[in-house]
Amino acid sequence: MTVRVIALLLMCAAVAKGQSVRLNWTASSSSGVTGYNVYRGTATGGPYTKIGTATGVSYTDSAVGYNTKYYYVTTAVSSGGESSHSNEASVTTTSAPPVAGPQPGDILQWNGTKWVHHTPASPVSDVLEWNGARWAYAVKKR
Repeated sequence: MTVRVIALLLMCAAVAKGQSVRLNWTASSSSGVTGYNVYRGTATGGPYTKIGTATGVSYTDSAVGYNTKYYYVTTAVSSGGESSHSNEASVTTTSAPPVAGPQPGDILQWNGTKWVHHTPASPVSDVLEWNGARWAYAVKKR
């Protein structure tokens, strides 16, 4: 059985607490296709590792790192086997968001009961306070 190679289109979408790559492709015109295998690599031309399967024409890869270029191919699957790889599509994920916290010039001070973080130019302070049972975090006006 011959299974037509499918075209692969990419859209990259950020998600909360990390990121993902959304893959969409054109369905195979071959009869008997029951699903698709999705493969990812970090170099053009492969090697590729199978990362999942889809019964439709989309897949979300949520196991990606920040600021990394990925290469994707798909295959169509039927009772007769698996097609050859589709054309390759690539995407570069975004950089990690900046980490909040003390910056050069900031003051982190223990006042006997809590840690207080002051940014000289800011009218608020970050306060980390032990309430006897747990640590509590708050942002307070100075």
